[in-house]
Amino acid sequence: MKAFFDLFPVIFFFLAFFFSSHDPAHAAALASHVPILSQVVLAAQNSTPPKTPDQIAMLIATAVTMVASVIQLAFAWLKWRKVDAMLIVSFVLIMVMGGATLYLDDPDIIKYKPTGLYWIFAAVLLFSQWVRGQNLMKVMMGKQMALPEPVWNSVNYAWAGFFTVMGALNICIARLFSYSAWVNFKLFGTLGLTVVFLVAQGLFLSKHMTDEPGQGDNPSDKD
Repeated sequence: MKAFFDLFPVIFFFLAFFFSSHDPAHAAALASHVPILSQVVLAAQNSTPPKTPDQIAMLIATAVTMVASVIQLAFAWLKWRKVDAMLIVSFVLIMVMGGATLYLDDPDIIKYKPTGLYWIFAAVLLFSQWVRGQNLMKVMMGKQMALPEPVWNSVNYAWAGFFTVMGALNICIARLFSYSAWVNFKLFGTLGLTVVFLVAQGLFLSKHMTDEPGQGDNPSDKD
């Protein structure tokens, strides 16, 4: 359930793009009943040069994602009375880059939103480690497992590296492949690569885990 909630805007982006690109006429007819979508479709159809079906689908999917993000944020606040910092960052990026996409009528802008999100996460992990002396991965996972301090540092750097690579990979896919290929990568590719990374990390951590949280931090303190 939590995974679905986190991917809520992404799933709606995928569904909106898939439906709009595969049945443009029906999608345009449905969009005409929704003010924000009707304006998006009208602007795209009247643009010079005219937008392709995939470009129009990207614009529709962007508008749908922005609405889905508002719903996601409102639901989180109403249910838990708090909103995770990661969700807020993602929401702001969607609103800013999605708004720019629709305002400038440029479906390419939204494709770089994942890169911005990944690189922000990487920067936060490294900034906390280098400047504040705080290992955020240890803060988040330290209650579930015990690891030596050097291993926690490796975990933090590994996640920062993963986010950095994912951001760069997103740019490559966005520039070199079709809109459809990028949308598929955005949902299935990133999800698959994240699972592979988590499995690899789990295998690595299993070799270093101690019995109780805190045991691995200062081995020299044992009697």
